[in-house]
Amino acid sequence: MNQLIVFPFFGERYLKQFLVCAKTIPKHWQVIVITDQQFEDDRFSIIWVDTPASDFDKMIFRRRIPEFVNIEAYDQVWHCDPDVLFTGDLLEKYGQLPYSKYILVSDEPGTKITDREMGVGFDPQVLELLSLNHAPAINGGLIGVPKDQNGFWAKYSDYIDLFHSQFPDVMSCDQQVLNVIYHSRLFPFALIESEDIGFPTRGPLGKLINHFIGFDLNKHEVMQRYYESLL
Repeated sequence: MNQLIVFPFFGERYLKQFLVCAKTIPKHWQVIVITDQQFEDDRFSIIWVDTPASDFDKMIFRRRIPEFVNIEAYDQVWHCDPDVLFTGDLLEKYGQLPYSKYILVSDEPGTKITDREMGVGFDPQVLELLSLNHAPAINGGLIGVPKDQNGFWAKYSDYIDLFHSQFPDVMSCDQQVLNVIYHSRLFPFALIESEDIGFPTRGPLGKLINHFIGFDLNKHEVMQRYYESLL
């Protein structure tokens, strides 16, 4: 299966995160890095871009992946945040049936769909129903889109524009939009299995990937120590 994983990031903070992440990326993966930083790695294709004009544009930059990547040339295109460590071959497992039929995302432990960073944008009655049904809160840091679901990218971008027009004070709307699309069943989604993805700042470690959600520079040492423990 022809898969690509894309890491967009901007600013020195996120470069420092990715420098640790990059050490754990399997050598045979096809990787594109989109950044405004002076970063080079012979293993990856690097696209240097101007720094987005605002923090909002940085936060929702993943919707622009089809501008920089010929998504039709790949069976599956992944977006990934830079604050991750890989402990196995995520693409090998999730590039196979039945996973390869679905858009792949993960839920986030310790969060609820009613949390502001997840549930803004839902009709209040829908949000209440989702909460009562213990609906998962989807994390936006990892999204795998198969070619036959490439319509997701345009829908995601349209929903961001709609969301921003309705909630202009919410600057980080990427996860809210992803949750609305996921729970609206507009596309076939599947969750990455909980034992495969870990959130070390909030729970157990994962077998294939560990996502350090929203850590700051003071927690960069945590990632480094964890990486060293894998050697």
